[in-house]
Amino acid sequence: MSQIEFKIDAEDVLRKLEKLGSLKAAEILAASAYQAGELVAQEMSRRAPDSGESRSSDRKKKRGKTYAFKLKEDIKVKSAKVDRRGVLVRTVVLPYYAGMVERGTSKQPPQPFIKKSAQSAKPQAVLKFQEGVKKMVEASFR
Repeated sequence: MSQIEFKIDAEDVLRKLEKLGSLKAAEILAASAYQAGELVAQEMSRRAPDSGESRSSDRKKKRGKTYAFKLKEDIKVKSAKVDRRGVLVRTVVLPYYAGMVERGTSKQPPQPFIKKSAQSAKPQAVLKFQEGVKKMVEASFR
């Protein structure tokens, strides 16, 4: 799984974030991470291979009904949160079968899209995160 890591360079914003207290800071970081995650999820959905016509291997039977997997639609953004060490955890949630599509199986060749999507979306996601943090911190001090 690809991770997007970066550092916030704005010292004044970081100082203000510390003054707000850990609960408010965590809320701001999580909200900004969610917004950045939306950009990454959109890029992953855009790059994900089309499901096309459902074959028997692409279907899941549940209670007598057949469901086709729809990879593009199943990529979601989960509400981000900050763990006890202050690290943002898991914003974009991929369906379990995304790994099989990415790496391939014995019956399907690999169709990589996750890492490329994360790398492609990183600049915009970092910018969105930084802008979100700065905007919410400034709004808290008005």
